[in-house]
Amino acid sequence: MELPVSESVLYVVATPIGNLGDLSERAKQVLADADLIAAEDTRHTASLLSMLKLSGKKLVSYYDQIEEKRSDELVKQMLVGALQVALVSDAGTPCISDPGYRLVAKSKAAGIKVIPVPGACAFTSLVSSSGLPCHRFAFIGFLPNKKKSLDDEVSSWGRLNMPVVCYESPRRLISSLEAIIRQYPEARVAIGRELTKIHEEIHTLAIESALAWAREHKNLKGELVMMVDPSIQQLSQEELLEQVRRGAEDLLEQEPSLSHKDLMLRFGHHGLNKKDLYRLLLSLKK
Repeated sequence: MELPVSESVLYVVATPIGNLGDLSERAKQVLADADLIAAEDTRHTASLLSMLKLSGKKLVSYYDQIEEKRSDELVKQMLVGALQVALVSDAGTPCISDPGYRLVAKSKAAGIKVIPVPGACAFTSLVSSSGLPCHRFAFIGFLPNKKKSLDDEVSSWGRLNMPVVCYESPRRLISSLEAIIRQYPEARVAIGRELTKIHEEIHTLAIESALAWAREHKNLKGELVMMVDPSIQQLSQEELLEQVRRGAEDLLEQEPSLSHKDLMLRFGHHGLNKKDLYRLLLSLKK
């Protein structure tokens, strides 16, 4: 069945991550002309509109907890009213670890045209200024909170053979770096804090130095983006064995009840010969 083509348009509008000057003239015009703005936080977006001297705009909340229901409502409104709707997040590009993809998907399914209005994005800003290899990389959003989930996530990077980019909370930065150094002691890390803002910092360091820096700055605030280059593809089998040995010893010191099977699952993605890995981990358990 062919879907009807709506006169409505959904604009996916990137907003500044800190510096207001990063908002394009095109984005300003789209926000000015929009009949309705779907905002992750209407208070935050109202403040942005005030700075842009755009008064009287109709705003509707569109955040994670109501995204499923609200996307259906918005699509119905667009189909009936031929509306120009702008989707924005609190900062950066919508749908990048922010709400929005459901509204985009349902709009497309209903025959509504979806137009991107590109602009600022925190993780691409760090990648471009990190100095780490970036011809290919994996973006994974936010790191897990729980220790085992975090360790499992970090362990999986070994099979990617590319740098990994993620968002992180300042209060969890130390524990995340500790999880990384246990498994990739040769890694290099780029940390971006408050990108495009007054107190912007970008540090590209060896993992040991990155962890030392984080421990010296325990009271960090603001938004953090991190890029990790595990560099395990550059190591020999002997170096990989030593890397895994150190990581497994540290892990067993913290969790002595871990079984040999648990360790095999945790370190099985490091590119080691399985027989060598099996013997190494078995000797450590004994």
